[in-house]
Amino acid sequence: MDVKRFTRRSNAFSKKLLNLKRHMALYAMYHNYCRIHGRLKITPAMAAGLTDHVWDIAELVELTNRMVVERMKRSIANDDEPGVPSIPEGCPTHWVYRSPIHYLAKVHQADCHHCKGRDPQVQEVGKYGQWIPFYSLEEAEEAAMEFEPDRYTHCNMCIGSYRNAGGYRGPRR
Repeated sequence: MDVKRFTRRSNAFSKKLLNLKRHMALYAMYHNYCRIHGRLKITPAMAAGLTDHVWDIAELVELTNRMVVERMKRSIANDDEPGVPSIPEGCPTHWVYRSPIHYLAKVHQADCHHCKGRDPQVQEVGKYGQWIPFYSLEEAEEAAMEFEPDRYTHCNMCIGSYRNAGGYRGPRR
């Protein structure tokens, strides 16, 4: 394995930071658990006493799959339906858009006109994702972190930097 992710004109160049992080995690696991080093004559993990044998790639894939399954079990441990919280009475103050296809969760305010305002009593399931209501910003942020730990953000139009930059004064009237 080589780190071609930094070479801009290669087919392995990472355009997104998430891809680079994932590659570096795989590289570190391979380097420490699978590769026998010249001077040590064993892997660094064996030298540190973390394992008793040289791992192969199938073991790394199995470990990754187990980690994903455990993450999903923790996120849906006490829910009737996976990822869908119960709706209390009243209008939600925030929405979380969750897209399992794009591995994305984004927090929005309920009154944001850029987010195509949602009906406060309906959890809408679209073609690519689901709109889930929340009644505080903290709840929405926690849910977004649970849904997609690697990729959760705020809507730049209603919560993020675009509105706070001073250039945006609201919709035209």
